[in-house]
Amino acid sequence: MLYQIVDYPNALELNPSLHRLIRSNIKNSISGGGNRTGWTFGLDTKEFDVLIRWIEELIPSIAHNFARNVGSRGDSGDYKSEKYLNYLANNPHGNGGGEVGYDAQAFKIIESWGINYRKGQGVDPHNHYPYSLSFSYYVNMPEGSSPLVFEHDKVDMKEGQIIFFQGHVYHMVPPSDVSGRSVLAGNIAYSPTK
Repeated sequence: MLYQIVDYPNALELNPSLHRLIRSNIKNSISGGGNRTGWTFGLDTKEFDVLIRWIEELIPSIAHNFARNVGSRGDSGDYKSEKYLNYLANNPHGNGGGEVGYDAQAFKIIESWGINYRKGQGVDPHNHYPYSLSFSYYVNMPEGSSPLVFEHDKVDMKEGQIIFFQGHVYHMVPPSDVSGRSVLAGNIAYSPTK
């Protein structure tokens, strides 16, 4: 599994103000021409609280899905399914998290920043290593906005969708044909308490 996409249910109400906030808090340009906010923008901006909490609630299930060996004899099933709960009850590690026994609740958003693109701007190929997982939430996607590209896979995202991917995966955004594309991106680290 290369990535996972989820639709945010309250995007229509939240996205217009998030787009304005991102555009008004630009601090630096990025390689490829896009413009970004500071690294803690989504985490220290009150208007993002409801979205960040929703993302945090998704992370254990997303992490679990990346760890699963779907269809294998040892597949622990969907997160919180009866099969998974039975697996947890019999797991010697006691934490769950799929076949490898990590703590699915120990993933935390470490950084979050907004990016706004004008016509002709994109992002050069890069990854987010050493972070375990990364995400991009699509705030504003005018018609003609560039896709997110993973090596050989183009993903046309829509406003209100979030995409999660493993942090070591290279990705890019080709130069945009239109102005106004904006996202909230972030990095997620695995930080167990033991």
